[in-house]
Amino acid sequence: ALDKMKAQEKRAAKESALADKAARKSVSELEGVTVTVKAKTNDDGTLYAALAEKDVVKAAKEDGVSLKPKQIRFTSPIKETGSYQVVAEFKGGYEAEFTVVVEAK
Repeated sequence: ALDKMKAQEKRAAKESALADKAARKSVSELEGVTVTVKAKTNDDGTLYAALAEKDVVKAAKEDGVSLKPKQIRFTSPIKETGSYQVVAEFKGGYEAEFTVVVEAK
């Protein structure tokens, strides 16, 4: 029973190390990247609806970056065209800051 417990602990530590390595890799791939999102706007460049996390995820996927909506953190709602700093959070407390450029569709 003790050997089985030690084996489980060893396996958990290995999985944790792999997850940590994957998070660090994702951060290094995303840090400093610019993701462009096209959104419907009125004539003054105001979006009809605030930009959602899923919009950023979709645009990032087109650029080959894999994210989930719950990882995206806006500092404030994005309601106009322009350039914004956005943070993606990863397991292990890692964060990557990247730029989201919102353009009119």
